[in-house]
Amino acid sequence: MWREINFFYTNAGTTRGGHFAEQSLELVFLMKGRAEVTLHSVQDPHDIVRLTLKSGEGIIVPPFVCRTFSYVEDGEAIACRDVPHDETGPRISPRWRRWRRA
Repeated sequence: MWREINFFYTNAGTTRGGHFAEQSLELVFLMKGRAEVTLHSVQDPHDIVRLTLKSGEGIIVPPFVCRTFSYVEDGEAIACRDVPHDETGPRISPRWRRWRRA
């Protein structure tokens, strides 16, 4: 059951994410646009998945998986969490900090 649902709009050329959750699942459903997605396990640095998310597609991100969305086109998305953000807070991945500086 989703306890938190958020809508967001993102401009092309913008990157979102770079965090992971220790407790919650997160569904991200892209209603409009296209985004390059990188998922990596914070428990296994060799476990990395890259994919392209298009309008009408979504992914479920499990706990301890860092997610980064780089928007190629303007996007509109819904993000749903089974444990609200204010109960868990994000953890910033050390890898994300390195990516942002590059």
